[in-house]
Amino acid sequence: MIISIYVSNYITRPLVNITEVAKKLEKGDFTAKVYDIPKEEELFKLTAAINHLGESLKNQEILRKQMTSDIAHELRTPLTTLQSHIEAMLDGVWEPTHERLKSLNEEVLRLINIVKDLETLNKFESDMLKLNKIKFDVSELVKNILTNFEASFAEKEQEVVKNIEDNIMLFGDKDRIAQVFVNLISNSNKYTPVGGKIKIDFYKDGDYAVFIVEDNGMGISKDDIPFIFERFYRGEKSRNRETGGSGIGLSIAKAIVLAHGGKINVESEINKGSKFTVKIPL
Repeated sequence: MIISIYVSNYITRPLVNITEVAKKLEKGDFTAKVYDIPKEEELFKLTAAINHLGESLKNQEILRKQMTSDIAHELRTPLTTLQSHIEAMLDGVWEPTHERLKSLNEEVLRLINIVKDLETLNKFESDMLKLNKIKFDVSELVKNILTNFEASFAEKEQEVVKNIEDNIMLFGDKDRIAQVFVNLISNSNKYTPVGGKIKIDFYKDGDYAVFIVEDNGMGISKDDIPFIFERFYRGEKSRNRETGGSGIGLSIAKAIVLAHGGKINVESEINKGSKFTVKIPL
């Protein structure tokens, strides 16, 4: 009898602890953990799963709060600008000139772009966005994109060196992959000074198409590099506002690359430039 009670307590005590932690997680206490780890394999696995769930929920809650704060911060600037300008016009302080109305329209477009980019990113992160994959000549795509940027490069008198391998065929979502290339080239153009140099390489390496954009622009600090693919990362915000970006472009680029089973990374140094490398399976 005593042995059976001991065995019963030995088995039920961990289950009671696990149940209590599960209830705390349900109530939103994501710091709760099972500290009395049972030795039995099945109970050990259950305990590990509960603790992993708690850690995951805690991280998700931190991310949710940060994202809410970031969205509010990012929307506040254009909304404040709109409000102050409209109030000045209503009070008769400013005349509603074409230039001022154009400025207001640009802020509205910026808000629309932020919302659209957030919607796109959320679809990728929730696996709700389907890729329309086709076999296409990705070399031709890169060449066409670079042609569209010629005016932007010329305006800043930037030297652009292009090494594009011909006839690389890739199975993927053509529009989304174009979005990645456009984002990286656009960033390089924006953050490279007048008279700066940009180098763009595209070639086949085994089963991968490799796209590299390298410049001698403003660069990214070592502290910022681990976070630049996060939406609205603070280190990028001032640059995004000055250049009209939404602060989500690199997050979307990474999501698209990962959705294709690829990789994206960056090497950079302040005041020396950046190098972005994308590898996408053929």
